[in-house]
Amino acid sequence: MLIFGNIPNIIAAGKLKITGKEWARRGVLISLVLMGCFLGILFIPQYPDMA
Repeated sequence: MLIFGNIPNIIAAGKLKITGKEWARRGVLISLVLMGCFLGILFIPQYPDMA
């Protein structure tokens, strides 16, 4: 989510010329939305086949 976490994020932020604050604002928002989607997918009840 944040630049400080790994090398690819640092490189991407440098090429995009954005600050850590901008990266955090975008990254945290996108990450929270994606995590919510994945949690929803994981916890959809599994119904047995009706055949």
